[in-house]
Amino acid sequence: AADRPWVAPSPDEEAAATILRRRDAIRDDAARRGVLSGDADAIESGLRGVVAGLIDEAHVLALDDSAAAMARDLDGRLCCPRDLGAPAAAAIRRLAALYEPE
Repeated sequence: AADRPWVAPSPDEEAAATILRRRDAIRDDAARRGVLSGDADAIESGLRGVVAGLIDEAHVLALDDSAAAMARDLDGRLCCPRDLGAPAAAAIRRLAALYEPE
């Protein structure tokens, strides 16, 4: 990433940056599909929680239900390399795996 300033320094930060850049489209798509009962505010809150979990280790194990649901939804919906690169997708997958329903 040192020679590509538009890329975040780590895969986790790249995933977070991609979510932030595309949050309107992600939120609208999730609402249309009925994620979190289609509640745009809950989806937005969940996306903020996912971003926090990706950029700050202290938040990884403290995601609320909406963030956990959005992490799982993102993991199920994203496509490499269309949406983001494999390392960034793996960061989302690792976060979602922590919150798989039992």
